[in-house]
Amino acid sequence: MRRRHQHNKDRQRLAVHEYLMNPGSHMGRTGDRFGIPSSCMSRMVRESTSVEFWKKCKKPQQVVESKAKFCAAEQELNQQFLHRRKVLGFYVDGLWLRYKMKRILKMFRPKGWDTFKYSNGWLYRFCKRYRISDQARTDQKCHSDEYRVEQILKFLSSYLALQKSRPAVDPYFGRFSPDRHWHVDQVPMPFSFPRVRSLNPVGTPCKIKGLVRSSFSHRQCSVNVTTRAVGEQVVPPVIIFYGLGQKFIELEILAWAKLNHVVVYFQKKAWCDSTFFHWFLLNVFNKNIRESGELGEQLLFLDNLGSHMTDSIIALMKELAIVPLFLALNCTDVAAPIDHHVGCYLKVKVKGWYEADLEQNYDLWRGGADDVEAPNPHEFLDTTTRRIKMAQWLDEAWGELRVMDQFLLSSFVSTGCLMGLRGEHGIKMRGLNGVLDEAITTML
Repeated sequence: MRRRHQHNKDRQRLAVHEYLMNPGSHMGRTGDRFGIPSSCMSRMVRESTSVEFWKKCKKPQQVVESKAKFCAAEQELNQQFLHRRKVLGFYVDGLWLRYKMKRILKMFRPKGWDTFKYSNGWLYRFCKRYRISDQARTDQKCHSDEYRVEQILKFLSSYLALQKSRPAVDPYFGRFSPDRHWHVDQVPMPFSFPRVRSLNPVGTPCKIKGLVRSSFSHRQCSVNVTTRAVGEQVVPPVIIFYGLGQKFIELEILAWAKLNHVVVYFQKKAWCDSTFFHWFLLNVFNKNIRESGELGEQLLFLDNLGSHMTDSIIALMKELAIVPLFLALNCTDVAAPIDHHVGCYLKVKVKGWYEADLEQNYDLWRGGADDVEAPNPHEFLDTTTRRIKMAQWLDEAWGELRVMDQFLLSSFVSTGCLMGLRGEHGIKMRGLNGVLDEAITTML
């Protein structure tokens, strides 16, 4: 005999209750929101005529209370959400859902709409009702733990060999003392495109399409961040704006002159190419280090980015007494100081200010980048205002971060970018701790 699908009884009654309370709704779609097949839904709807079906529920009153205050508005919001995700393929975040819910309620004006609070609690319950979760893009490459451990061990071997290659400047660490350990990396900010995460229906692939209808649909800016393990952070971050830098007004110049820690640069893709990196090594990295009195050779950890590995860049670093060491391939999320620690801190700080401003000026921020659905695509924040805000947020975040000495030191120690000559380490990589400890012991 064929076995019936087994589901939580409260969930079954909640699904049936929502279907019965919304005449004309689709039975199969209602069941999908609760993870119940359409065949089971039809059976349960037939059984719902029985009083026993409802009596078996532990708390029957919760079925009614869990119903949304504005059910019709939420159904419309869900349809717009599904259209944006499944048809257009654009990303969705909590701010988008709040913004659309406000527009829907303002359009239909149900009783009590003007006092409705678009709180985090409502957002959580809405996502739970319609089976929506925050997901990472599913088309990303992934590598096994064995592969990642192998790459990390290769890097650690190269690091220890480099530290032992010449007479020790530091008796404990070797050729390079902790204050000569540097890492440089590029950090995309929260307002950059394309996105790598989105709210998405549970059980469906999270595909995110890039927006290409305006200049702000591209990556608006990225940040080239440089940190050292120990000592004063003398190398400022460089914010790389999208464009060629041919059109900016006096207001921007005055705003940039007031920045305490940030250097502004323009690049047509807002990213680190070989031209930018050549300029950075000469005019930012080497210049600030030498002016601070550091005259010896410096160890610079780099990602395996093409612009870091060209012959001209390698020759320039040799000329400037900079010794490059490339991090473990495809492991920067756990084995790079900035990716694993510093970049996350900067993103969280800037994201808070960005989202607070976005909530107040949603139409203006998203009007240019999301003009498919904007109420007036011709009204959006001009480039000057956007760039000034981004640079100011980064300047404030870096001002807080640069004095967090213990945090910056731990970012090098926990990723294996600062070890003793005999292999003493404090490596802590999420998901790899046990395997790595054993592998490092065997290697030494």
